[in-house]
Amino acid sequence: MTMPLALSTAWSAPRADRADALFAQSAALGFRHMELSSLEAPVVAEIEARAAGFSTAAADGSTGPRIVSLHAPCPIPYAGAARLDDLAALDETRRLAAVDHTKRTIDAGVVVLYLGKAEGLVRQRAIVEIRRSGDPQWRVVFEEMLQRRRAQVDAHLDRTRASLQVLLAHAGGAIRLAGETRYNYYDIPNLDEFAALLAEFGPRGLGYWHDVGYAHTQATFGLGDQHAYLVRYRPWLLGFHIHDAIGANDHLPPGEGELEFSGVLAYAREGALRVLEVNAAHGPDALAWGAARIEHLESKAAAGSRARGV
Repeated sequence: MTMPLALSTAWSAPRADRADALFAQSAALGFRHMELSSLEAPVVAEIEARAAGFSTAAADGSTGPRIVSLHAPCPIPYAGAARLDDLAALDETRRLAAVDHTKRTIDAGVVVLYLGKAEGLVRQRAIVEIRRSGDPQWRVVFEEMLQRRRAQVDAHLDRTRASLQVLLAHAGGAIRLAGETRYNYYDIPNLDEFAALLAEFGPRGLGYWHDVGYAHTQATFGLGDQHAYLVRYRPWLLGFHIHDAIGANDHLPPGEGELEFSGVLAYAREGALRVLEVNAAHGPDALAWGAARIEHLESKAAAGSRARGV
């Protein structure tokens, strides 16, 4: 069964400081399914108070859109200005704080995880700016950073494994955790590193979540592409984050960038979630048009499958 397209609150959170407003905005645009993401603690507490947990919110249609997934950590955890969300941190205090905050998120059918990053490397945004300026030196800097990442990534992956041990035990098999495609070159895991994590933790409940825009950004740096990820990890695929992109500029409404969605969404497995994850800078009309575009492409694909007897 194909689930209806869901909306990530990454779009609506800056527009709403109350749960009622959050739900009303989604319903006004025709969304009956939501992913909770980028929310502050008071809004999450209000949602929890009005439903017996995220997974049952709106099950009877009376309290707002149904919450089908959560993007950890939710609520966003801060210590001062620093986010406590790095599951691969070498500093055990930071890593355990991230694990603890993520455990509080695990209360929905699927929880989407960032699995960490290598530390101390040049920010990808800085490399993008060097490349955009036309300076060929960007490739030298980038290759040096990739070498430094390779030198330290095993230590971070060990911390990611330690974090997953705790989180999967906490989920208890009833809730699926999904590692997401990453955006930055220093993020964990990359295309090849996913294989070992899914081989080890897939039988315990870890799945794969494909972020269409992030995979596109990876491709612009030669680090893998949509089809490479989806061909290898489709057996573990639990859902998609859908947004358009131009180069490394992502979270655009579908149709406003350079992505071709029909080929990507053809990899969807039965029951895979599809969550529209658009930046809050884009207005409701652009968001609704992008959602309609995705639904049109999916309808065409379904009609083609029926015509072929698939």
